[in-house]
Amino acid sequence: MAQIFSDARDCSFSNSSISCMTGDQNIVYGSQTVINHSYGGRRRNRDEDDYDGDAEEVEARRKRSRLKALMDDFREFKRGDTMVLELISGKNSEFNNMRARRRIEAVKIFSNETRNEKFTSVTFEGTEAQEMWKDTFEEFSRIRSANSWQLFGFTRSQSYPSLIFHYEEHVSFNSVYSRASPIVKVFLLYRLKADVDHLRDTMDVLMFTSEAWVVPEKPTLNYGPPEEGSEGVDDDDYPYFHSISVLKPFPGFWREEAVIAYLDTAAVEFHGLLTDAGTGFYDEVSFCDCDHTDIMPLGQLFLTNRGSAVGGIPLTPTWSKIRQWFKVGQGSEDVDCSAVIMQNGWTRVYHPCNQYMKNPSLKESIEFRAVVEMTEESRKFLLSSWYSQAPWVFKQIGLDMYQHGRDLWICDSIESQITLHGHDSLLLPKDIFVFLPPIEQVGAASFCLKGDPFLSYDECGETRIGCSRDDLLGLVSPIQRWCFGCMLRGRDPLPYIASSYYQRLKGYNPDTNAYAAAHGFPIFQFAPNFKEIIINFVKKMGCYEKTKINPDGGKDGFLLPLLDGHASHSRIEEVDEEVEVEEYLTTETEVIF
Repeated sequence: MAQIFSDARDCSFSNSSISCMTGDQNIVYGSQTVINHSYGGRRRNRDEDDYDGDAEEVEARRKRSRLKALMDDFREFKRGDTMVLELISGKNSEFNNMRARRRIEAVKIFSNETRNEKFTSVTFEGTEAQEMWKDTFEEFSRIRSANSWQLFGFTRSQSYPSLIFHYEEHVSFNSVYSRASPIVKVFLLYRLKADVDHLRDTMDVLMFTSEAWVVPEKPTLNYGPPEEGSEGVDDDDYPYFHSISVLKPFPGFWREEAVIAYLDTAAVEFHGLLTDAGTGFYDEVSFCDCDHTDIMPLGQLFLTNRGSAVGGIPLTPTWSKIRQWFKVGQGSEDVDCSAVIMQNGWTRVYHPCNQYMKNPSLKESIEFRAVVEMTEESRKFLLSSWYSQAPWVFKQIGLDMYQHGRDLWICDSIESQITLHGHDSLLLPKDIFVFLPPIEQVGAASFCLKGDPFLSYDECGETRIGCSRDDLLGLVSPIQRWCFGCMLRGRDPLPYIASSYYQRLKGYNPDTNAYAAAHGFPIFQFAPNFKEIIINFVKKMGCYEKTKINPDGGKDGFLLPLLDGHASHSRIEEVDEEVEVEEYLTTETEVIF
């Protein structure tokens, strides 16, 4: 008997018979019957590595086990325990190719454990509601942060699963943003950037399903499930990029009067706020080819045709720094060019053909760059200078800032590029050197190359290989071009609207440069031929319309060239004669606020 019961389980005694389960066999004493039974369940004591099941099934079991462990940390309720008090948001969603409807509601839970408290419920319904519920649950179950909605419990309804969060009154950032005044919009964007350090951990987890929410009862922003989409900030405007000093929140920061009062008491200038809230205002465009090959100035304002500058903001010599020639390009690390700076400032490098002769597989071109860059502080000052007088500049050049803000680029860095091509011949008589001219400063913020690059057999560069000799040897002369880096090529006219709006509130006329002068900014200087540049720009655009601007975006009244040659409003007139364009440039423009 001891042997029978040693490993037995599920034993029973009935009518003088003993039934005993021992692993894979049932042995019934009395009328004895042996029943072979294979146990298909997972053995608790079996090591995971010894499990012989399919790998996908193993992974599925692990996921189910992990989900169950997470669910054990929260309370489960039945759908009937909740009573909907208020619909906060409802949205048809597509996330990770899943289709479902999501409703955010204020609910009360009737339970002995909750004492009829108020909660926020996110309910999912649709063909893939369970998948969306699971993904959202796994994200929010990992977070316990004051900067995020905090999960309390859940329901597992087959058709309407939901997540239940501790309640705070929330208003979605997009909802507040879409209804806010220009000043409040700028401040909300600034707050998103300012809070990036506090929100970073939350955002790393909620990268795909989170959005910012405003908490009216206390001056904070936090992250929760996405609300119904509305016109406002798109995903690129959320602060994944930069970190600045954190601004302490204050009550009512989503209201204009509160923001203005804060700016006055905290001695924060609005143009600085515009600069720090710049995410979403402009694209930092990569280096663009330009027509200039002689002198390149920083702080110049270009139209999208990349022609001559309309004008520029005068800068001081201390605003920039020069980085002389350095090698770039994929695979360039395999080519040793041995750069040496000569006493006269020129840079001597080995031509890559010297390497190609030793290793014919290295046929890639090598590029060298020299760059003039602004310091971060100078860049912010340039932005503040521009925002403070942009409405006046637009007025002077006759373009509408609300539509054509994206057509203007400001040069904030300069780059000279020289490309050295490979060489297929192995008959070069000796090593060849390339001499690259230094970038030198020729004005307060203007720069040029001291000469043209050249080839030489001489380490000191005293002799040069002529063009005819280049052809004879099969060499390709260095290819040189200038580029400029741009900022302020904006997607959104908000900074111009907000700047003009704020200046009027403070008693300045935005159609003048009084605000910029009062704050000590260098005044924008127009190029002598700026009207001709604008005429060419208008003719290139092809057509224009009559419109008048107000701060709410309504239009009705004066001539306005269009960006893409298509009208978004009523009246369109073709421009065929330059006289008509000249008349447009000199016509006074009325702006209504």
